[in-house]
Formats: sequence, structure tokens, C-alpha cells
Amino acid sequence: MRITAETPPDRHWSEILGVPRDCSTTEARAAYRELHAALLADDTTEPEQLTELNRAYDLCCREHEMQE
Repeated sequence: MRITAETPPDRHWSEILGVPRDCSTTEARAAYRELHAALLADDTTEPEQLTELNRAYDLCCREHEMQE
């Protein structure tokens, strides 16, 4: 999955991370780490891509916190 600067802001965090909406925190964390490493390894990564990924993971953590 490629996160681009043109990614619409209304996308759900699960779409950005590439996981189902009912995934566990562990699954979301693994997907985040994999995407984050891929973006850091890519020389063409825009700062907005990392910002969007971080924001998606933050929203995921907050949602899972509220469900507990």
C-alpha cells in the first residue's frame, strides 16, 4: 500500500494501515511498523506521508483505548 500526499483526509485509519477495522492493537502495530519502515527506506517519501501514517496509528490506539 502506498500512502501519497493526495490521500483524502476522510479515510479511516484502518484503510491507511491496511488492516480490518476490527483488528487487534497488535495487528495494527505490526502494520504500522511495516509501513513506517517502508516509508523511511523510500527516498521519495514526503513528510506528509509519515504524518498521515502516524496520525492513523494514533487514532487506532485511541479507538482501542476507548473500547477497553
